Amino acid sequence: MPSQTYSTLVQDWKYPRTAKGFTGHQGEKNSQSTILRCVTNSKIPCNAAELALMGKTRFSVTVLSVAQVGFAYAPNKKSAAGYVKMPNTKHLFEELKSEEAITGVKMYAFKKASSSMDRGERDDSFCDVIHVGQDLTFWVHDFMFTPKDNKKTNEPQFVFPTDIPVIQEFTVIDMKIMSSHNEGERKGYGIKLQKITVHPTSLYSYLTNASLKTLPATYEESTRLAEERMRESPFIQNQLEVKNTAFFAKAPQNTFVNVTPVCEGMHRLFGPEGAEIFPGIPCIDVATTDLLKFANVLSDADDIESAVASAITMVDFASAAHALYLYVIAVPQFKSKTANPNLGDFRGVPLIDADELLKAVKFEARTEAMEEETELEPQVKFPFPFEIVGLDKLAITVSTSPVSNSSGLPAPCLDFSLMAEACQLTKGYVVTIGSEQDQEILRFCFNVMGCQLTPHGAPLRLAYSSRKRKAEN
Repeated sequence: MPSQTYSTLVQDWKYPRTAKGFTGHQGEKNSQSTILRCVTNSKIPCNAAELALMGKTRFSVTVLSVAQVGFAYAPNKKSAAGYVKMPNTKHLFEELKSEEAITGVKMYAFKKASSSMDRGERDDSFCDVIHVGQDLTFWVHDFMFTPKDNKKTNEPQFVFPTDIPVIQEFTVIDMKIMSSHNEGERKGYGIKLQKITVHPTSLYSYLTNASLKTLPATYEESTRLAEERMRESPFIQNQLEVKNTAFFAKAPQNTFVNVTPVCEGMHRLFGPEGAEIFPGIPCIDVATTDLLKFANVLSDADDIESAVASAITMVDFASAAHALYLYVIAVPQFKSKTANPNLGDFRGVPLIDADELLKAVKFEARTEAMEEETELEPQVKFPFPFEIVGLDKLAITVSTSPVSNSSGLPAPCLDFSLMAEACQLTKGYVVTIGSEQDQEILRFCFNVMGCQLTPHGAPLRLAYSSRKRKAEN
C-alpha cells in the first residue's frame, strides 16, 4: 500500500459526500394548517381493511422539523366568499425560532362558535408548544377513511395516502394539523389531524443537520422530556407520546450486528464485545428490511443472504470508523401477550455518516499542468485507519473511472450517497474496502449526483462538474 495519505483524485471527491441538510420541499403555500415533517415510529394503516387487521390502532411519530407554520386565526366567520376576519382576530399558530431554524410552533385553542363552520375567540389560556424533537401519538378510527369533499378542487380529500396500504416504521412523512376548539375542559386532544403524505426523503436528509440532533441523546432524557412537556401542555397532553419515546445518538465504536437473526425478519445490534450499546440499553432490534434499506442494498428472494451480509458488513465498517448513528424508539407494547418474546424493548435503524466513513479518502486538486503531464491513476488506495477484530489491515480503494447504471432500480434511500452497484446511478465511482488477502470484503458505489429526481418535490443534490458545483435542473 502506498505510504502517502493524499493522492490526486477526480474533482468530485472534494465536495461533501452526504445529503447534509436536505429537508425537501416546504409543503403547501399559504395554508391555514401547520405542516410538521415527522418520522413514523410505528405502522400507520391507510385503509379500513388494514385497520381491521391491526385492531384498535395508535401510531406515534417524532417531529423532525416544522415545514410550515399555518396562518389560521380566530375568531372568524364563514361566508360565501370565505372566512371573514373579526376585529379582535389572533393567529392560532406562532413559530418558535432560534438563530438558525424554527424550533417549534405554539398552538392556541379557540372557543366554540355558534356554527361548526366558524371559530370563536382565541383562548389565550391554552398556549401549548409542539417542539422539534417532540413525540406525538394519534388514534386511528374507521371514520378517518371516509373522504371529505374539497370545495376548491371538487375532489375527495383523504387523511391517509390512497396508493399504499400501510406506512411503515421509520418513514418520513408530512403531517398537516389544525388546532381544535376548547369546550371549557382540559381534554388534551387539541391537535386535529387533517392529512398525512409520505415524503420522498429518508432519515439521511436529517442526519447531520439540526433535526435529528435536536432529539435527546439517551432514553432516560427522552422519557424525562416527554413527561415534562406533557405537564406543560394540557391542551394537547393526550397526544404527546410518553411510551414510544425516541432518541438519537452516535453508536459506540465497534457496535455490531449479530449475523444470526434474533427471530425471523429481525437482527440485533450489540455494543462492543457484547456490552450495552447505551446505558440501560443492552441491545437494539432492527428489521431486516430496514437493515437493507438504510445500507442502500438491493435484494431479491434468491439472494437475500448475500444482501444481508453486505448490509451487516457496511454497518460494521461504519461502526469501526465511528461513523454509525442510531435512531431508537422504546417499544413497550412488544411485551403484550401477542408480542414475540424474543424481541427486546428497543427498536431502531442504523444511519451511516458517509463523510466520516470515507474520511481517509483525501483530495488533492489537480492543476492544468498536472493534467497535461500526468494521467489520472485508474484506482487509488488509502489506509482504513481502524481495526476490526478478525481482519488484517484494511484499505479503501477508489476507482477513478466513473460508472453509471440507468437500468437499475432506485436506491431505497435516494439521499444516501453510498449504494449498491445495482441501483440507478447517473454518475458514481466504485469503492471497495478490503485487505491484502481479500481486496473486496465490501464493494459499493459512491453516488456523486446525490438524490435522483422523484415525484412530490423531492430535494435535489448538487450535480458536481469537474470545475464547479451547479444546481441540477
